[in-house]
Amino acid sequence: MTRILVAALVVTASSALAEEPNLEPTWSLGAGLSFNLGVGGLGGLGGLGGLGGVGGLTMVSSPSLVPNVSIERAFSNRFALGLGLEAGVSGSSTVGMRPSPASGSVALGISPRFTLTSETAPVAFTVLATVFTGYSGASSVISVNTPNPIELTGSSQALSVGVLGGVALEKRFFERMAVRIQAQLARVALNRYWNAGQSINQSTGDVIDNRSVVSVVNASLVPSPSIELRLYL
Repeated sequence: MTRILVAALVVTASSALAEEPNLEPTWSLGAGLSFNLGVGGLGGLGGLGGLGGVGGLTMVSSPSLVPNVSIERAFSNRFALGLGLEAGVSGSSTVGMRPSPASGSVALGISPRFTLTSETAPVAFTVLATVFTGYSGASSVISVNTPNPIELTGSSQALSVGVLGGVALEKRFFERMAVRIQAQLARVALNRYWNAGQSINQSTGDVIDNRSVVSVVNASLVPSPSIELRLYL
């Protein structure tokens, strides 16, 4: 009788192990680059989500690449939630302007991601929405040739809070490695700008300090693509 019970337990355990589903990794880490198209002001978060890149929250007017990292948790084969961070530092120089102090930006976003393709599809297609916040700052020093040469300083800071939507394609090359390409499609954000600068009074030659604070609601359809390598844990 004892042998029969032991045999029954062994068979039951073996059946349970055999029927256990082949679970996919639920956590993944990503690192890559976001391409800021340089549309001016806060260039826009490109896909902070699952996160693939916050997409260039930089105060520049020319295209630039910004590094990003992200962590993502999959709750099912269709839904995942990601947290992304994007940051960059750069310096600039222009004719008539000495090299400026470093400027930079940082952005953080939380993004739910929904997969629309089946598990057997060779490439996964997903849609995402991201709630984000970001900060950027830049400064400059301009040399002015007057009877008494002087240098005029200026600075700009910006804070942005908003939401964006985008799409992504992901291809697994190994069991735990994948490449994800995604792009922002639409973004709505509240941007607040702090600007300070100096100018010269043409009559007296005195230096004038100028300051302004502006709040702007911005809606954009400019795509901000990003690419990243993901490691599934």
